[in-house]
Amino acid sequence: MDDVLEVEEYSCNRLPRSAIKPTLNKRQKVIKEVFDTEETYLFHLKLIVKNFQSPLKKLKLVPEYVISEIFQNIDQIISLNKELMELLSQHSMGEAFLRVSQFFKFYSLYANNHEYALATLLNWEQKCPDLSAFRRTQEGLPEMNGLKLNALLITPVQRVPRYKLLLTELLKQTENDNPDYENIKKAVAEMSKVADHINNHIKQQDNAQKMIAIQKSLCGTSVPQLVQPGRIFLKEGDLKKVSRKGGKAHDRKCSCILPLRHCKVERLLGHSQSQATLFAISCQDERLLLYSDHKTVESWIKALHETINSLEESRMTLRKPSSTRTPLRGLALMKQIKLEQRQSPTISPTKETIFSTLNFTENQTLDCFLMPFRKRSKRL
Repeated sequence: MDDVLEVEEYSCNRLPRSAIKPTLNKRQKVIKEVFDTEETYLFHLKLIVKNFQSPLKKLKLVPEYVISEIFQNIDQIISLNKELMELLSQHSMGEAFLRVSQFFKFYSLYANNHEYALATLLNWEQKCPDLSAFRRTQEGLPEMNGLKLNALLITPVQRVPRYKLLLTELLKQTENDNPDYENIKKAVAEMSKVADHINNHIKQQDNAQKMIAIQKSLCGTSVPQLVQPGRIFLKEGDLKKVSRKGGKAHDRKCSCILPLRHCKVERLLGHSQSQATLFAISCQDERLLLYSDHKTVESWIKALHETINSLEESRMTLRKPSSTRTPLRGLALMKQIKLEQRQSPTISPTKETIFSTLNFTENQTLDCFLMPFRKRSKRL
């Protein structure tokens, strides 16, 4: 019996060489990719400082604070990654990442301000033609190899998600009894936290850019200021609005503003997929009748219900006072627009602004925007 057990133990723990080798090869490839990509990444970071940040400080084409806003904490990130590279050459992969994991907050800080940095660069290039000429000259240097400044500035934002992918793959290719297994597992968890934060921030920035694009698409002076603290873009799509007075739909414009949290949504007609579906959005005395194909309307109703419920849950959880905002139309709407224009005469990027809105769009028949007017203290 003992002999049988020994044979079984041997057969389970000591696999044929041909079965082990592919796993080792895959693991080595991942480790090599970490080293190779880290070297390239560090080289790109140094290009930012050598060819752009340092020369700008010497030339003084723009104020010092502008340079700080464009390049942010790039020096801290370079120092961090130099340390990481040195640790990788001295320790195991998992241990090296864990030793510097607490400093990866530098990446979150960089990601938080990335869009603002790009906006600052664009604004100052428009103000200062010499800055634009300087950038083009530096981008044409042989060692740049065709790289552009914008492409280099986004590399720190992209690097952490790359770490997460590489470490996750390394964990898959590492045996449970490997001395570095637990360290790699912890490193994956740490990188995941930072990567998730950065990804969420990227989504917020994309949302903010969408809001600004919508604002700019509304021409004339009689349009409300959509870009406000506490607003986010939720959904867009084609909808037809039943006219209050009959007749044809008007050209694209904003004619009604509703406080979303106090709205009610109900389906009126069309319960099968083969029918056009009519639904209503009501708020006090205001009532909008909207219609489209069944699938489109279903997606709108779902989005509206989820958002209204979320706003209500947030209010209940945080014990916020009930909003006194009422529907705005006609003269009341014009007064609100003028007030907003006095308070926010221009649209400019800000570091901390989060936008929140919901809009309806249609092909030349957009007749309504819905948006919750919310102060900064009432963010979702």
